[in-house]
Parts: sequence; C-alpha cells; structure tokens
Amino acid sequence: MNQAGTLAESAGTPFAPSRREKRRRFLFVVWTAGVATFRRNYAGTILGYAWIILQPLLLFAVLYAIFTRVIRFGGKIPHYEVMLLLNVVFFYFFREAGGTTMRSFVARKRIISTVRVPLLAMPLASILAASFVFGANLVVALVWAIISDVPPQLGWLGIPVLIAYMFAIVVSFGVLLACTYVRVRDIAQVWRPMVRLLFYVSGVIFPFALIPSGFFRTLAAVNPLSPLFVQLRVWVVDSSAPTWPESAGSTIATILPFLVLTLVCIAAAVVYRLTRTAIAESL
Repeated sequence: MNQAGTLAESAGTPFAPSRREKRRRFLFVVWTAGVATFRRNYAGTILGYAWIILQPLLLFAVLYAIFTRVIRFGGKIPHYEVMLLLNVVFFYFFREAGGTTMRSFVARKRIISTVRVPLLAMPLASILAASFVFGANLVVALVWAIISDVPPQLGWLGIPVLIAYMFAIVVSFGVLLACTYVRVRDIAQVWRPMVRLLFYVSGVIFPFALIPSGFFRTLAAVNPLSPLFVQLRVWVVDSSAPTWPESAGSTIATILPFLVLTLVCIAAAVVYRLTRTAIAESL
C-alpha cells in the first residue's frame, strides 16, 4: 500500500528537467529544425543540392568578369580571384542567413502556436541551415585558393576566428531581425537595400583601402563586416596586405566596428527578452 501510494504520488508530480536536459533538448530542436529547413530549401529543384555550390559561384563569376574584363580593376590586386571568391562566400552566408532568419518565427508560426518549443531555437535553426551551405562553399573556395597557387600558410589558422566572428554577426543581426519582423514586416523592405549597400562598403569586391572617402568610407569604418574581409585577405590570400588596425588608421577607428557589433548584440538580447512572450500571440 505504501509503495503503491508512493508511486502514485510520484507519478502525479511534474518532472522538472535538469539544466543539462534542457540544453540537450534545445540543441535537438535547433538541429532538427535546421536540417529540415536545409532540405526544404533544395527540395523540388532539378539540380538539388548542387545549387549549394552553384549559387555563390555564379555570383563570383559575374563579379569576376566585370571587374577583370570590363572595368579591368582586379588585375592590379594579387590573387584577386581568390580574394573575391572568399569574400563572396562569407558575404553570401551573411545575406542568406539574415534573410531566412528574419522570417524564422513567421515561417514556423504553426509549430510555435501548437507545440511548446524554445523560441530562440527557430532563428538559430535557420542560421544552422545556412551554415551547411557556408561550410561547403568555404571548402570549395579554399581548394580554389590552393589551385590558384595560394599555398596554405600560418594565417590559415586564423580562419576559425573569422568564422566565429561571422557567426557572432549573423546571430546578432538574425535574432534582432526575427524579433522585429514579427511586429514590423516593413523591416524586410529595409533589409534588402541595406544588404546591397553593405556589399559595396564592406570590402567584398575591392580592398578596404580603396573605398572612396566620404559617406561610403564612414559607413565602411563602422561596418562590423569590414574587419572580417580585411583580415580574411591578410590571413588567407596576401600576408603583405595591410591588417585591420593598419587600414583603420587609429585605435578608435579600429575598435569602432566591434563596438557597433556589441551594441547590436545587446539590442538583440534586449528585444528578444521584451518580445518573446508576445511572439506567439503576434503571429
């Protein structure tokens, strides 16, 4: 009797998962949703997963043809084609991850409204899906670098640092965009021209030092993406190229993009905390 009563009592007591169990479930949701998103993006297409490589390569081919055959700009920069391809791969990840993450809550509104899932897992799942493409493209770009007589050097050890920095940018912007998009759909119309502008003021198609002075140079100086592309060129392509501190020109200018990224990260955390309880109701 006592044993049966104890079992019945314990059966009626709600089970509180440990912090480790909550973390495991959170990562499981992120992984499952990320893989599902990745597969859905390429389902039904004729070439399927081949588009993972073809999309950034097509953009690279167009830019390379324009800046080496029409404008004839890239020929003056050592290993310009390698620098351009690597920059396109990183920026393509930023663009795609930002766009899909922005709509992550709205795209999964049925799941959010019917199943109790951690909300933060939704934008992170979109970023994970985009990172699969980013990883494949990065491998192709590094192989292309070796084929183009850019041998692996000590600076390549800094690639994980650049990847981690890029993820910090993508997560910060992605979460902020996702939370804002739930209430203000107009943010999508602002995001498109902003991405185009950042493409030209981040040092993607030409080195940071060649960005003309004035508004564009000022915007590039505070752009969190600028240090990434400067150091990517130095560590992977041309070790003699100026580093970010050398390109920035002063201590204040050097830390400014990182300060901006920190502010975006704080804004994303604050906005998420303020809106997470109302996200499901707003969808």
